[in-house]
Amino acid sequence: MWGSDSALNCAATHVSRRGHHGGSSHVLVSASTVRWQWHCHGHEWADFAPGHAVSIEGAFNAHVATLHLNISPPGWSASNTPLTQGAAQYTIDLNQMLQMNTTSGFQRRIRRASADATEAWSWKDDRGAWQPYEVHACGQLSAALRAGWSGTVLHA
Repeated sequence: MWGSDSALNCAATHVSRRGHHGGSSHVLVSASTVRWQWHCHGHEWADFAPGHAVSIEGAFNAHVATLHLNISPPGWSASNTPLTQGAAQYTIDLNQMLQMNTTSGFQRRIRRASADATEAWSWKDDRGAWQPYEVHACGQLSAALRAGWSGTVLHA
């Protein structure tokens, strides 16, 4: 349940949001300004290309669970190569927030990394204290709420 000032038990984590003033909240965010990222390694994240980010955001807002993308490796040039050669096919799973290479099966975590939250979000730690989410997580939680998702997976 996403009700105002409610707590949501999601994977044993309590979540709260503040700042929603009842009624429906329709905040239009330009898909071209939203950042989607994939996990490189360690604490590093890389941005999806703007066109891919627009596609992912469109699917997320339309509550589409999966989409397929052809993604070219960094530095790849199509100048002397057919458009599809060199590009890998990926399935983007918006339920699990993962991208999977459809040839190798290799998976990476993805996240929505835009600070466009309309609410402040926090979580209750093991000691019972409320801790604020990072700005990008608040944006993803607010976007999930607007799109009608019952929950979303957050990757730090």
